Amino acid sequence: MWEIKNVEVIREYLEKWHYWGTHSNIKEIITLAKMIKRISYGILESIKENISNGVVEGSNNKIKTAFKRLYGLKTETYRNTMIFLMAGKLSLPTRC
Repeated sequence: MWEIKNVEVIREYLEKWHYWGTHSNIKEIITLAKMIKRISYGILESIKENISNGVVEGSNNKIKTAFKRLYGLKTETYRNTMIFLMAGKLSLPTRC
């Protein structure tokens, strides 16, 4: 589905999948089908505009790594500084 560029074809695919999911006897699949139907507009728009959340996910992983490095440092100032250094790709001048 992610490789199809025609939004109408994807819309039909989602409608067929929604029908299949809501008529299954699996509670989790029914819940998922209803959720996909509810957010289908956003899914179609993201495919149409070729939007990805890869940059956000990468930044999130860098922030998680910063939190791991901050073990034991509890102040907000240290936390924010570490996040800016890691996620912002900043470098500090070294002392000679």
